[in-house]
Amino acid sequence: MEILSLVDHINLATDEDFELMTVLKFCNDAIAKINVEAKAQFPFIDLSLKEKLYKTEEYVAIPETWIRMLIVPFAAGRIKENDSSQFEYQDWYAQFDLNLRRFTDDFDIPEEYQIPDTKVKFYEGDLTGHIYSPLRGW
Repeated sequence: MEILSLVDHINLATDEDFELMTVLKFCNDAIAKINVEAKAQFPFIDLSLKEKLYKTEEYVAIPETWIRMLIVPFAAGRIKENDSSQFEYQDWYAQFDLNLRRFTDDFDIPEEYQIPDTKVKFYEGDLTGHIYSPLRGW
């Protein structure tokens, strides 16, 4: 999705006119949250470009459908939070959280953005109180 049209869409959805770089920082906040929750490493939007270059720059790491379902509501929530519109930002964040749950359940993260699971986890269950445990007694 073209980055400039993404920012325009977010400003339109919130009925605001935030600056390009501010909205892009909010978009990067959304990507960070997606990365944490989905255990992924989607790249952030490059903030080092000159503003006029964003007209041709695209963000392609996440499909456009999911950009609209995740990044738009999160950035809109940030804008409304900045504007102190509590009920509006709560609605935007609730929409983001619901969509993020769908994303983590349904979307297969491309291999290039997956974080290898290097942690080995061992769990030991405590079955001493289980109904059929020989340690429970009669």
